[in-house]
Amino acid sequence: MKLKLIVVLSLLSASAYAEPVPANSYECRGAGVSVSYATTSFTGEPTLTVTTPAESLSQSGEQISIQDTVLGKLVSIVTEQTPDLSTETLTLVVPDVNVTDTAPQVRFTSELFTTTTHTSIGGPALVTGPVQESKSKKLVCKASLLNF
Repeated sequence: MKLKLIVVLSLLSASAYAEPVPANSYECRGAGVSVSYATTSFTGEPTLTVTTPAESLSQSGEQISIQDTVLGKLVSIVTEQTPDLSTETLTLVVPDVNVTDTAPQVRFTSELFTTTTHTSIGGPALVTGPVQESKSKKLVCKASLLNF
């Protein structure tokens, strides 16, 4: 009887380590751009860094907008704002990804959108033409779990 109990406990603890858990770190690369997104950090806040050959932009906490959608999360930051003209936003599409000890990194493809939202002092009704215009870049990403 002791032998059977030990075998059952051994099987239970081995399978407990293989349970899927949500990834919290995403590294993406595309033509001329790399993106790092972490759902949490040492401070407990999310971080997003976008690097191009010309610049690197990092934002964290409340500077990042996160929206749950059917695509996954839309993770956005404002990169430039000109009153009564436009707001530039970068948005990373982050699907929900689960990792395990046997699959600690999961690869997937995604998109990074650069959106110009045209503005006016009278609101969007006074903008002629499209209010939002977007361009996208395809990204190859990997998701993993970092312990903080």
